[in-house]
Amino acid sequence: MATIAKVTNGASAASALDYALGKDKPLHEHTERWLEENRLERLDALKDCRAVAVGGTNGIDPVIAKEQFKAVQQAFNQNKRRNQVLRITQSFADNELNARNPSDWQRANDLGCELAEKLYPDYQTAVYTHLDGQNHILHNHIIINKVNLQTGKKLDERKG
Repeated sequence: MATIAKVTNGASAASALDYALGKDKPLHEHTERWLEENRLERLDALKDCRAVAVGGTNGIDPVIAKEQFKAVQQAFNQNKRRNQVLRITQSFADNELNARNPSDWQRANDLGCELAEKLYPDYQTAVYTHLDGQNHILHNHIIINKVNLQTGKKLDERKG
């Protein structure tokens, strides 16, 4: 069963999205080597990113999510640089989804999108799937724009 490893607030949507996509940020050297050893290929569209699969909800294109989040924030006058996004890290055990199976990369991403859709149906969400890290465990970075698409009000997540 997927595990929610971490839930945090992010001051800057742009920073959270840049990190999760990892555009022009190469995979860690040991991850590149691991992919080669296992004869795994990433999608051409994501070869210059750390993400191995991407998705989104409510019309989000993860590659341009930064601009899309910003447009909604500006439309509802919610563009202060404080507390703009909610970040969720969702990870999968090796016996659930196999990092050596590229179709599981997309399955992990789809599961992240389903979770976002269920928990935050009225918010823009971008989902980035990674497999970097010491054990190459598939995990999602789910970034939620805290501006409600219906009301324009900001999401108020309270601990507990």
